[in-house]
Amino acid sequence: MFKNRKKLVFLLLLMIGAITVTLTYSKYVYNNIWNYYLKSKGFYFSSNSLSNNGKKNTDLNWDGNPISFNIKNYTNNELITDYDITYKVTCSIEGDAKEYSKCVINDSDSSTYNGVLTSNKKCINNTNDGVNVSSYDKVDCSVNKYIWNIESTSKELSFNVILTDDTKSLEDISVKIEAESLSPYKQKLIGYYQLHKQLVVEKDILYEYKNYVNYDELIIFNPLDSKKCLSIEWDSTLLRIDSELEEFNRYETKNNYINKINIEIDKNNTKNFKFYKFDLENSYSLSDLTINELNCE
Repeated sequence: MFKNRKKLVFLLLLMIGAITVTLTYSKYVYNNIWNYYLKSKGFYFSSNSLSNNGKKNTDLNWDGNPISFNIKNYTNNELITDYDITYKVTCSIEGDAKEYSKCVINDSDSSTYNGVLTSNKKCINNTNDGVNVSSYDKVDCSVNKYIWNIESTSKELSFNVILTDDTKSLEDISVKIEAESLSPYKQKLIGYYQLHKQLVVEKDILYEYKNYVNYDELIIFNPLDSKKCLSIEWDSTLLRIDSELEEFNRYETKNNYINKINIEIDKNNTKNFKFYKFDLENSYSLSDLTINELNCE
């Protein structure tokens, strides 16, 4: 009887797992199809620190001041929305800190903000024929072989965390930012902010290595009043760095993969580097990296 009960529990857990995987995959497929549909409609709704899947942002030296982010109607100079987008931004505190603090947008007393990304279009005379084309619409502009220009638009926003209980203090805070387009199409961008407020001035560089489901992240904070230069080395058969080459002063490769970088960190600044694991079953930490301080030239 006991064995049958164990088998039943095992089967139930297996079914729950299968349903969870199916629902997660279905949501993933739906999101991809919907994003493809939006692109086919020329709809581009993006941000520097928010994403469809929820971008993680870390600040190990948060000083309590507002944190800026933006909302854009484009993804690059070629992909720009040519109609207005109305949107709503919401911020919220996660974890225990929500009991004694609140998040507000743009120095207001509200956790929400509504706005419009206005589409700006105009005809540009790219010739020297002296014709005033400021009143031309898209058809007239194209027929006369001038350039119909769609200008990109972005809105700078900020959020701040306000303490609501004087008996508490703000040290480690998790904030969730959601930006949702309301018309003509709906799309949601999400950003997660991990904020650490320095209550004591640190005397040395801080390192943190975080493990996520699909990738790892190295976070380096320089709290000093001068820039610092570092070399970072790892086994490229285990970890692959995902970063722009412009972020490195120099780099080395092994078997065609970057395995060592030299970087420069300005004073009171933070740098983040994302690493993808070759084997998702393995777990890594700071001990798997070799970090040395260099003389800045």
